[in-house]
Amino acid sequence: MDQPVRPQPFIVQKRSNHGTSNPIVARLSLQTLELLNCANLPKEGQDQVFRLYHDCLQRSLLRCFDAYTRLCQARDMSLQEVAAAVDQGARSFPFVIGLEDEVNTFLYEAKLYLRDALRVLNLFFGANFADASRLTSWIDKGKVKEGAVITWAAEMFGRDADFTHMLRSEEPWVSDIIKFRNAVEHPDGGTAMVLENYRATSNGRLEPSWRREGKDARRETLLFPDLEVLIENLLTFGEDLLVCSILKRLISPNIGFGIIPPEERRPECPVRVRTVLIGLPPLPQA
Repeated sequence: MDQPVRPQPFIVQKRSNHGTSNPIVARLSLQTLELLNCANLPKEGQDQVFRLYHDCLQRSLLRCFDAYTRLCQARDMSLQEVAAAVDQGARSFPFVIGLEDEVNTFLYEAKLYLRDALRVLNLFFGANFADASRLTSWIDKGKVKEGAVITWAAEMFGRDADFTHMLRSEEPWVSDIIKFRNAVEHPDGGTAMVLENYRATSNGRLEPSWRREGKDARRETLLFPDLEVLIENLLTFGEDLLVCSILKRLISPNIGFGIIPPEERRPECPVRVRTVLIGLPPLPQA
């Protein structure tokens, strides 16, 4: 007599420490899935875009977020230890342990995020930003020539198109990330990243900061506020790139997108962009 087949046990596997309450997950996964319903792309194309956002952009930005979180925890722990020592009458000074390693991790993942973001243009419009050229494509060549991404958008949509303006407005901070990462990856390239931990001066304590010296020199600014802003910039850019791309390939002219005010976003899933209907004729009167 045949033995009954035992059902396979149901296995739950945790794949991430972050759920939909994290804006990165809500806005790069669930929101992307919803917005793609408005894109005039074949199902296979929509799936490719979603996988790009979920598997690549979201993963890289969460790693940036985790590196920043670890830095904040290390900073806060050091400040607490200093405060406790001072209360006991000792002299102590804060120091963020792991500062350089975490900043390098942040820059590496941000670089991957920006590199993969250009694949959105490949998938929607058949652009050809290859792996080796994607990052340098972002960098503005100066007053004479814009970077390849902006040049492509100007030729594709027009110099004054909203899409082109969006990319042009993002270029300064995007180039800043790339130049910082290039300074780390190519120390003999003529540019150096300089990280400063807490410092004591005659005017008091200086907060951690960063700057570039050499060919692509950049003035010194505070590190922690910059990293926080860069996370939001990267997240918003990923959304804006998707929305601008969909607007060029809408399934209906009666579809648009609106920004949800921060105070109206649900804490359990704080998406930022929603679909709206526009230009519909009024309903007939009964």
